Amino acid sequence: MPAPSAASPLRRHANVVFILGLYAASALACFALKGTEGLLSGLARARDLAGVMLPVILPALILAGLVQAGVARERISRWLGANSGLRGLVLATLAGIATSGGPMAAFPLVLALAAGGADRGALIACIAA
Repeated sequence: MPAPSAASPLRRHANVVFILGLYAASALACFALKGTEGLLSGLARARDLAGVMLPVILPALILAGLVQAGVARERISRWLGANSGLRGLVLATLAGIATSGGPMAAFPLVLALAAGGADRGALIACIAA
């Protein structure tokens, strides 16, 4: 039996390709409706928004990577997993409260916890805190 072939680069990055397509379609629509001035205004607003969001998201991504690399999956599952009960919900809520920056900063951490085996209820508690 032949070895399974690796997925094509386009298939592996389908989400990125889709988002880039949305960017291109949005830019074309903005240019068609508002001209060059509208397109440049939109790009300037995007730059300003990135200046506000990147200082929040970048540390959150670093924290999420450190959690995935530094905390054993068994530990996350034990403390925040399906059998953690009320303790897991309280710990997830405290983690959400401690995450400054709101949901923008919480989602990378929640993704890392989900990969580590945290329960859905704990993940929702972390985001909602």
